[in-house]
Amino acid sequence: TYPRHKIVISTATNVLQEQLISKPVDQLNQILPFHTTAVLVKGNSHYLNLSKFVHSLSVHDDSQLVQMIKAQILVWLLQTTTGDLDELNLNSQRSPFFTEIRHHGVASLTKDDPLYRNDFLVRRQKKLAMANIIVTNHSYLVAHAQELGATSPLTYLVVDEAQHLSESVLQNSRDEISFSRAAVAINQLQTLTEAESEQGLTKMFAKLPLGQYNLELMRTDLHEFRAALDDIQQSLYGMLNQAQITAGDEFIEQVIDNHDLYELLSPDQSLMMRLEQSLASLKLHFTALEHLFKARNESWLSSDRYVMNQVSSQMSVLTHIDEHFRLVGQNLRDENDAAVYWLNVRQSSERSTLRLSGGLLAANHYLRENVYAYFYRQLFVGATLFTSGRSNYLYQQLDLDPQKVKSKRFASTFDYQQNARLYVATDSVLPDYQNENEYINYLAQSIYRIAQENQCQTMVLFNSLVTIEQVYGLLRQTDLFNQRDILAQGINGNREKLLKQFATGTNSLLMGANS
Repeated sequence: TYPRHKIVISTATNVLQEQLISKPVDQLNQILPFHTTAVLVKGNSHYLNLSKFVHSLSVHDDSQLVQMIKAQILVWLLQTTTGDLDELNLNSQRSPFFTEIRHHGVASLTKDDPLYRNDFLVRRQKKLAMANIIVTNHSYLVAHAQELGATSPLTYLVVDEAQHLSESVLQNSRDEISFSRAAVAINQLQTLTEAESEQGLTKMFAKLPLGQYNLELMRTDLHEFRAALDDIQQSLYGMLNQAQITAGDEFIEQVIDNHDLYELLSPDQSLMMRLEQSLASLKLHFTALEHLFKARNESWLSSDRYVMNQVSSQMSVLTHIDEHFRLVGQNLRDENDAAVYWLNVRQSSERSTLRLSGGLLAANHYLRENVYAYFYRQLFVGATLFTSGRSNYLYQQLDLDPQKVKSKRFASTFDYQQNARLYVATDSVLPDYQNENEYINYLAQSIYRIAQENQCQTMVLFNSLVTIEQVYGLLRQTDLFNQRDILAQGINGNREKLLKQFATGTNSLLMGANS
């Protein structure tokens, strides 16, 4: 394929991406008569927006957590070459601060920004143009198939862990629209644009008549957007079983009719037109403010740039919600029979929150038309593709015609007889409610004994995170923590962080659940 063509390799998880891009590329370069380069690609939100982070440093934060995060990122920036926030292995990535500094794509940048050339996604684009191999994950592949397929005249697609590809299609179509999250974004934007604000846009553009004019229009647009969103929310409430609402049930979950929902969210319906028009107008007037801001680039303080970044971040939230509405409408229009949507309502004495959730239940030729069509050839690989008599089901899930597919099975290189042993405990305590404490003690003692007698990488699988926490608490009282690195899901960090630590460890013990 060198040098005119590229290979896109897609796998199931971010951890597998890391594994594929490390040693295999070096091994290929030892075999092939030419040199290959590879680049790892994830979604934009995985990466740091360098400009936004630099501007955030000029703003004093009372939160010790945010101060600590900033310090950690500064140290990390001396080491990273990718800007991938997953490298930080922080449990605090749900902090609102990360919302402000996450990337929204190269399109959100301006070329006259002093940090544009050093931006991580701009640099990644240059690497993409030069790389022979692009390593991504199924979710990114499904969402950006056309973009990836266009990276060379003839692009090949290799799907690793192919049995999970259809799950990514369904997951990509799944949506959750939180009206409370939208309300928070609107409230923050109104605070930043209100006339009486001392720390928002009004003070910044006070001496610029054109700026004041666009700010006034933004306030009107925000009012219109909120009104349209409230009307959509009330229409959705009207689809609920009123008996449950009046009965005061704290939590309501109800499937809604696809026809009724499409009648509400169809692009040519009045409410959606109002929402789209107000958002388009809001974007237009904020863009005008951005032009004024850039025209006087040297006259602004760092705190002013931070305010503009805050407004931009909240605008992105509203845009994201609008995109979700469009996706729901598209699914209902194109895949009505395969789509299901429901409403979640949580009622309390103070307020009620409404969420619209749902998506596709089946792929229905989605892969063939929206993924495979952009690649010259496709190769599907996996260790468990045909481990049972479910081959017809697999072809259906992958949207393939069995008559047009060539398949090849390779014998396993793993010698199970020499390298695997299965033991069944005969002294186990029954795991029921009456013996719960005894059962937890039995698990802790057994794991302790196994860990002491086997000094190697060890994984212990549970079917309950609560049980992991209880066993972890008992093991914490032993000397095992002085001898080995004990990792526990739900305690030491998120799934990705634990898997990375375990993959690079030499004598770790990992306790995890099915996820």
